[in-house]
Amino acid sequence: GDPISDNESHLCVTAAGPDRVGIVSLLTHWIYERGGNITDSKMLRMNDEFIVIMHVTGSIDLRGDLLRDPDKPKPVSNLDLRVREIGQHATDAQHKREARLRLTGRDQPGIVYKVTHMFSDLGFNIDELATDTVPSSAAATPWFLLEVFATSPNDSRKHDLDKRIESLKKELGVNIELTWTR
Repeated sequence: GDPISDNESHLCVTAAGPDRVGIVSLLTHWIYERGGNITDSKMLRMNDEFIVIMHVTGSIDLRGDLLRDPDKPKPVSNLDLRVREIGQHATDAQHKREARLRLTGRDQPGIVYKVTHMFSDLGFNIDELATDTVPSSAAATPWFLLEVFATSPNDSRKHDLDKRIESLKKELGVNIELTWTR
């Protein structure tokens, strides 16, 4: 993340609402017109819903401009829009451990909970998490995919995480690949 300065706003902007063609262009143009710079974002369509989260930088007045703007264009007005200030993000130097996990297997209740609890229990922060379910032609139960990027300031957790993953593989009957990037 960028360092926080006294003369610049760092905002977390989220928007959710019915999906339609052109919604990303309308939303990003609206932010651009008000002097906002999108530095990081995740956008997703789930069925007929559109969801976005963005890190936006700009002038100190940008937050108020985005929240109070009476000229919000009608195509963006049906979005649930939230804007809040955010603090400085930890630098890469503060992360002693970075892990990427990829889990595949038959879908079952509790997979996401058990994986996230394992990371939390060992002091890891989950920076990114994505899941997907794919129909399986070979079985009645769908195929499940979970991907996690997690970081920890603690250098001693590598062995503990490796052991917990082996246990989780057996408990859930899934494949788990763990890659250490740092």
